Amino acid sequence: MDSNGQHFELLNNLHTGVVVHRPDSSITYCNKRATELLQLTEDQMLGKTALDPTWHFVDERGNAMPPSGYPVMIVIESRAPIEEMVLGVRIAGQDTPNWLLVSAFPDFAPDGNVKQVVVNFYSIQQRKLLENELAVSTAQIDDLYNHAPCGYFSLDADGKFLHINDTTLRWLATTRADVIGIKSPLDFLQDEQKEGFKARFSIFRTTGRIDDVEIDIIALNGTRRRVSLTATAVYGSGGNFLMSRSVIYDITTLHKTKRALESMHSEQHAMLDNDMVGIVKLQDRIATWKNRAIDRIFGYEANELLGKSSRVLYQDDEQFESLGREAYPVLSSGGHYRTQMEMRRKDSSPVWIDVSGVLLSVGDKTSMWFMTDISELKAYQRKVENLAFHDSLTGLPNRLLFVDRARQAFAVAARSETFCAICFLDLDGFKPVNDVYGHAAGDLVLKEVSDRLQKSTRPNDTVCRLGGDEFILLLTQLESFDDYRPVLERALFELSKPIEIGIGLNINVSASAGVSRYPKDALEIDELMKISDAAMYKSKTDGSRRFVVHNDERSDAHPN
Repeated sequence: MDSNGQHFELLNNLHTGVVVHRPDSSITYCNKRATELLQLTEDQMLGKTALDPTWHFVDERGNAMPPSGYPVMIVIESRAPIEEMVLGVRIAGQDTPNWLLVSAFPDFAPDGNVKQVVVNFYSIQQRKLLENELAVSTAQIDDLYNHAPCGYFSLDADGKFLHINDTTLRWLATTRADVIGIKSPLDFLQDEQKEGFKARFSIFRTTGRIDDVEIDIIALNGTRRRVSLTATAVYGSGGNFLMSRSVIYDITTLHKTKRALESMHSEQHAMLDNDMVGIVKLQDRIATWKNRAIDRIFGYEANELLGKSSRVLYQDDEQFESLGREAYPVLSSGGHYRTQMEMRRKDSSPVWIDVSGVLLSVGDKTSMWFMTDISELKAYQRKVENLAFHDSLTGLPNRLLFVDRARQAFAVAARSETFCAICFLDLDGFKPVNDVYGHAAGDLVLKEVSDRLQKSTRPNDTVCRLGGDEFILLLTQLESFDDYRPVLERALFELSKPIEIGIGLNINVSASAGVSRYPKDALEIDELMKISDAAMYKSKTDGSRRFVVHNDERSDAHPN
């Protein structure tokens, strides 16, 4: 076989489609893979031009492309190469296009004119499917966060909004662009409540928690809403306050109901026997009357609670005595006491209750208590808080929490003159696991990888899953720029070990990594993530099971 024959034989066996066009865009050569990807025969393709109406290409958004937008026509017109253009080929009988990643290069004759255009392409069908699945998953999480039946937001150290969900924006009748970094809750409070909020927020930054504080918020359109606020604080490794995680519940209706009951002049009117809000009258903390809602909430038969101490509704003696010490001095002074606490049903199962009380008679210590089951709200609050900051499959921090922790770590590093490293990891050999063994096996691998990464890193480091088979490490408190190496090498070594996905069935994956360093390579987390991502792709190019450091000539294979 002569050299030309060997050349064409080599091209014909490539896994990449190759097509050669004349300057008039007619096809002079196509290899076997090109015919497979375009689902045409060689005879159908040879001589065909870009203007042939039987071509049906679409852009990345699925819109039909004009011939002038085809890669070969762009190269002929511009005389410049095109690299990695995403386009789809519509095939008769298929619902979705065949997605390709296309590059085209001009070949010039000695006189400087384009002699031919070489186009090569390969299928990215699996990547597009994964991207679509990720988009659906992201949309679901975003929908859960933004359309929860409660308001969710975060405040910075100055009390300005950092994050805010759509429910809160709707309650405030404003937009995200108008509040993030600009406004605080003070802008939506009555003047008489602002000083109290400032004082609570100052204490909150130190104590780290606020529970069930009731405030009235006034939207920009004038709508007034009573809300119950609960918040926890996020601190940096140096103990500095970073932000709040704040949840507000609309209790306007509940508040109006309570006020209406409290304002009634007659005990009979106050003892409405409804099935929504539990009501019980206590004399010296002994139940003398209750409505049917109390029986339903706590699981007692009718009249079973009468004559019993309310101690049976509490988890233990300490909780019972503690509420008494807190509540009755407030009631005796003419005030109203309100809290939320986890109480106990008859069968000993826990139940979250919104408890509020008022004193009816000082002489015989008769009090009226209103109790609402808020177990579902509490469970939903915990679910929303977790989903907002963690990956649903592995439980690792997601990108949002990773970025917050990175900014916190950079602030500490700047003060302590230490360094940080961002290590972007992409699994090698993961795609065949899904293809051969299915997504359930792939999920097991991702969970095991997450566990190994967490065990390989230090307590002050953060392991994050970005999605798919991509992970990123935040290594902090480094004394030198190279102190990341033992941690990263340990993590990559652990990932190279076999993973059991079934009885007697082991698979092997590894990881390629790219590294960027703070403050050597950049000062902002977004830029550092881009740099480490690019370094990771270089490690893939150099060969799998390696890591590449930005601005470092080394491309190190990690130990087996």
